[in-house]
Parts: sequence; structure tokens; C-alpha cells
Amino acid sequence: MNRTRSVVNPPVPPEEVARRIAEWRRIAYEHRGQAIIVYPPEQRVCPWSGCGRVMGGIDFRLDQQGEPARVEDWMVAWWQGDGLVGRCPGCGQYVQFGCSTKRAVTDSAAYAEALLPDDWFERAIVAPRTSE
Repeated sequence: MNRTRSVVNPPVPPEEVARRIAEWRRIAYEHRGQAIIVYPPEQRVCPWSGCGRVMGGIDFRLDQQGEPARVEDWMVAWWQGDGLVGRCPGCGQYVQFGCSTKRAVTDSAAYAEALLPDDWFERAIVAPRTSE
């Protein structure tokens, strides 16, 4: 006789989801977690119209970006802020890479603390890799 029961978990309220994500980000920052993201399918393509460059997963490798003095700024931007800003390896336009979304950036000067070197993607791991 099978005595297993299906367990139905109640839905988690959106405010609790937000609280848990904020806690995860705080802990990741405190423990110097790596800036790594895998975007959902609808967020994998560059947000700039006409680009089409797929960036489904990114390991930013902040400690290898060549500017040790900036690593702390980038860690704060990634874990405590709205994300990092860097050029798309496809179209060269600025993109804000957040923990849940990507968006086009028209004024990179507004993101000075989060701004990566123009060639950040040469030291990062961007998946899928393309032959450029």
C-alpha cells in the first residue's frame, strides 16, 4: 500500500519573496559571492532593438577585470544595487545587467559605480559563447 501523500505548499506572498531575495543578496555580499547570473529565456537576448546577441548566463569574474580598486564598487552594485553596466559584446551599447533582468542604458554616466570596463566580456564567461 502506498502511504505517500501529495503535499501542497501554499503560495508564497510577493512581499515574502522580495524579503527572501533581499536576504539572499545581503548574505551573498557579506560572503563575497561571485557575480554570476543565469537569465530566464525571456531575458537572454540583448535588450537593444536589432542586436539579438544572446547572453543567457554570465560569470562576470569581477576580480579579473583589471581594476582591483573598482571590485568593491562592482560588488556593491551587483549585490546591493541595481546591477552592473557594461557594453553588449554584440552591439556595443550599454546594458544594465541585474539579478533578474537586463535593460538598455542610454546614459552610462548615471551608473559610474556600476560601470565595467568596455572589454569586460573578454575576461568574463558569457554563455552561450559565440565566435566573434
